[in-house]
Amino acid sequence: MLRKTMLIGLIVALGACATADEVRTKPPVFTGKTALPTSEYAGCVQQGWQDAGADAITSIPTKDGVTLTLRGIAGYDLLLDNRSGAVSMYARLPYGYAKFVDVARRCL
Repeated sequence: MLRKTMLIGLIVALGACATADEVRTKPPVFTGKTALPTSEYAGCVQQGWQDAGADAITSIPTKDGVTLTLRGIAGYDLLLDNRSGAVSMYARLPYGYAKFVDVARRCL
């Protein structure tokens, strides 16, 4: 019985994880433009997010730029897309991301 309950709990928890596409359905919490090379801007943001306390950051190369992801226990908490210098940042939750937006803005 305990195993069955744990399995059901795990399935429910995994089903509630936010995917990158789901996070991108919300309006961006920050947009901007950068003239920096993609790798330089992404490196600045990644280091700044680490300095702000984030530890689950992933950099994913894309066809025309890079996506930085910050994972939480319920899937992706933050996404930052840099597409040929156009920066868009999305958040899963409506709060708790201001210090990460500040980093993205400072790195522009």
